[in-house]
Amino acid sequence: MLVVKKPNMNICLFMSENVAVGGTCVSNKQCTGTANSGVCENGTCVCETEYILFDQFCYEGETPFQHCLKVKKMTYTLSN
Repeated sequence: MLVVKKPNMNICLFMSENVAVGGTCVSNKQCTGTANSGVCENGTCVCETEYILFDQFCYEGETPFQHCLKVKKMTYTLSN
């Protein structure tokens, strides 16, 4: 559990830790449940800039499916 004390106030917030992409958050520090996330945007953990969400994982630049299509296209080009 993450405890955050608000400055100049006698209030402590108890927040969940290790929140995965798609989970509810109020701070970037909570979004550690998925690699390459770490961003709390509009109350939801999301992937970092330049990472794309696919099947609950954050992938750099493109999804594995897009990569497979490129490899398949290259394979056909090379074999002709």
